[in-house]
Amino acid sequence: MAPFARKIIEVIVYTAMLIMVLIYFTGKGIFIYEGF
Repeated sequence: MAPFARKIIEVIVYTAMLIMVLIYFTGKGIFIYEGF
């Protein structure tokens, strides 16, 4: 059960990091689109 719980935590952390990266790049993307 422990390895399964650990896998869930890893997936949650990975997803949170991915969302933060997407938000960061989306903010940059808006500036790029305004440039065009």
